[in-house]
Amino acid sequence: MAETLAAPVGGKPIPLGADRIVCPEGIAGVAPWTVEADRKSVRPPARDDATGQSVTVHVAANDAACAAASAPLSLTAVGPEPSVDAPSVVVDADAGRVTLHGKKLKGVTLVWTSGAKHGADTCATPETVGATESCAFALPRDLPADAASLDLTLLPAGLRPGQDVTFHDLTGKRASRDDRPFHPAQVIVSRLVPIDTAVDVSTGAARTPLVHPEAIASVDCIDATCDISDGALVVRNEHGADDKLDVHMQLRPHVMLKSGQSNETAPVVSVPLQRCPIALASAAPPAGSTDPRVVLRLGAACARGDGDIELSTPTGVATIERSEVIGGDRFIVVRAGRIDADTTLRARRRGTVVGLVTVAPQRSLVARAALEISKLGAIDFVPTNRWARMTLPPPPRAGTLVPVAAEGAYEIRHDADGYFVRGADGAAGSTVLRFALVDPSLPAPLTDTKLAELSEPLDRALRVANVPLPVGALAREEKPLVEVDCGDGEGHVKKLPPQTTAFIPYRARETCQLVIHREQLSDEDGAQAFQVSVSISASDGAARAEGRVDRKLVLKKADKPAYVAITGVSAPFDRIIVRAGLADDENHYAVSPPEKSAAQAQWTIIAGTDRFRIYGTAAIPTGLFRVADTGHSGILTLSVGALIRGVVLSKEGVEFPVGLEAGVMWLGVAGDTDPSASSRGAVALVVGPGISVPIANVSRSTQTSIALHAWFEYEVSRNILNQSGQAYGFVFGPSISIGDVGTNL
Repeated sequence: MAETLAAPVGGKPIPLGADRIVCPEGIAGVAPWTVEADRKSVRPPARDDATGQSVTVHVAANDAACAAASAPLSLTAVGPEPSVDAPSVVVDADAGRVTLHGKKLKGVTLVWTSGAKHGADTCATPETVGATESCAFALPRDLPADAASLDLTLLPAGLRPGQDVTFHDLTGKRASRDDRPFHPAQVIVSRLVPIDTAVDVSTGAARTPLVHPEAIASVDCIDATCDISDGALVVRNEHGADDKLDVHMQLRPHVMLKSGQSNETAPVVSVPLQRCPIALASAAPPAGSTDPRVVLRLGAACARGDGDIELSTPTGVATIERSEVIGGDRFIVVRAGRIDADTTLRARRRGTVVGLVTVAPQRSLVARAALEISKLGAIDFVPTNRWARMTLPPPPRAGTLVPVAAEGAYEIRHDADGYFVRGADGAAGSTVLRFALVDPSLPAPLTDTKLAELSEPLDRALRVANVPLPVGALAREEKPLVEVDCGDGEGHVKKLPPQTTAFIPYRARETCQLVIHREQLSDEDGAQAFQVSVSISASDGAARAEGRVDRKLVLKKADKPAYVAITGVSAPFDRIIVRAGLADDENHYAVSPPEKSAAQAQWTIIAGTDRFRIYGTAAIPTGLFRVADTGHSGILTLSVGALIRGVVLSKEGVEFPVGLEAGVMWLGVAGDTDPSASSRGAVALVVGPGISVPIANVSRSTQTSIALHAWFEYEVSRNILNQSGQAYGFVFGPSISIGDVGTNL
């Protein structure tokens, strides 16, 4: 660290000393300081705003030495020399503060030393008190309360403490700091014994620690022998009957005890007496809790005998509810009344105060639990039909919060998985959840002692928890929740599997029903909101409006199933689609229902099991080509007739295009290729295969189809009229067929 010279602003030049001069190359950097002509002294700045500013110059014995090896020198401008009113210097040991009055205190620094400890603090802006100024400086709180052991030094503004600082006054002369230290005129302490300290005289001699033993010159006690040893108050032969020990103290010179608006040099300090070991064994109740309890532990003579201990608070008598002797100590459960602030309990035995204990309440607690239905999710009410898992409020500073049952409102269950709550049977309306503060650290018989009770700030509804069931999955069980039953037309009933297509005889079309087994529901499931829909369509896809059902059913546990009849099938191979799942009503359930696809079952039923159909239709061939004997072959421009078709049906009732046909046709209505034949054509019996493709009114009596035929013919009219040529032939070609009147086999 460079050597430092300090001088007040506006002072006379100060010598550099030791035959030193300012080196030429450093003169320009000295501003706002001024180098005197002989370069052996420097003048401090004249302006106040230069206070605290430092510059560095290089000095040496002469110019030759400057070129060889110059040394740095720091110059610091400081404020005017402060003055202090010695009687005003007061140290508040417990507040960690020293105050003083004087003049020119702006920016001054207080340097303190106490043994091996030292430090400093600066007064930036003093307060004006009349014609003087006042400053407060910070001190450590652990300094001894002894004026003689504390050295104080006040440095002018801008000057910092340091071993290499040489200070000069306004005349430019060097000023020694050895004559500057001073001592406080007063040392004030706020207390001499620790807060909540009691003198335990239950075993004879007692030792109580002191806060500032160095501040006490002597002590004298009433009803006891007292002295100070190793920083503690030693009490012997206590023989009083009250609950405190009055200790007369004589403080050392310049030390005072703060007492209200005055200070005392010979205070009388009252220390609580503890004639029996007594302590708070439980967690303290929260502030403001109603009807709190505490557990106290009493030892020595107070642990013996039952019923001879009385307790009181500043507001009245405290009630002892329970007393247990455990491990040689007596534990008592005390109802202490409302505790909002630190409260002292006094224990008396046969009229004599035997102990004191202070209960410091915990901060007020806001109890708020979280409820959830296991594996389903959170709820905000108390279910009356099942147990809800509880997540307890955050634990207090000491103790544990546990839920408390409310008779007629809700019950509490506790097992290895935690705490659970359930509304009482028949309960309705709302309730608040209550919690008890207990202390598991207490001995076993007392761990369930309710030290205080707290309630949630908001009411919770009491109602049934409707829990959504996975209808789709439960429809596939061996004993399904939802099923569809159909008869076979012969008095037998069978259960249809979901998610498959089932076939029933057409004659059994009115025997199907949806069955909801509400007898399988449990009280824990609550009411289930089912959405049931039935749609029926013809084999061609046309909807049967008369068979449509779309209904919401709210069902709960009952002794018998609920039935929904399925009607509206009006033609063979009508397709029935039945769906059953959860209704889209999230407000109905305690938790959101699962995905609808996972909560729905579907059945598809086709009312028809026949695989062959025979029916009659009117055919109007145009452009048939006949292959017969010479003179009868050729194109038949127009023909009409009636056919009977036999076709194979698919499982869904769709006709196979190729069928076997037979019927009576009037061939060649517009004329024949045989000139000798009647111009009105011929009547023939035909038989053979045909391909028919419906184009309108499929599966109805008015079905219209485009067909392609290949027939063997026998002309009945040719034989009857004895016309020339053969009566047999082969005819093929297209036609339009109208009509579908027949039956399925």
